[in-house]
Amino acid sequence: MLWRILTLHYGNEKLSANNRNQILSYVLHTAYENELNVSGMLLYAQTEKERHMRETWSELGHEFHCRTLDLNREFREIAAELDEIAALMYE
Repeated sequence: MLWRILTLHYGNEKLSANNRNQILSYVLHTAYENELNVSGMLLYAQTEKERHMRETWSELGHEFHCRTLDLNREFREIAAELDEIAALMYE
């Protein structure tokens, strides 16, 4: 079975429930252990089968991000995008 980041739901591509639950579980566990408001991010290499993803949402008082990164580019472009992605965690 092919593992996919996105799933088709009523004709729209959405982050798969498995991936969403993965980051939700990690963030809630970390927040509970440390009594903090925690943000979380899933970052995937973009494949030919997946569209470029830039999703952000809030749930249960925590912020979540999911991004794909196209590695089929010049390194300076990849580095610039990684800097933008890292900045999300410090807003």
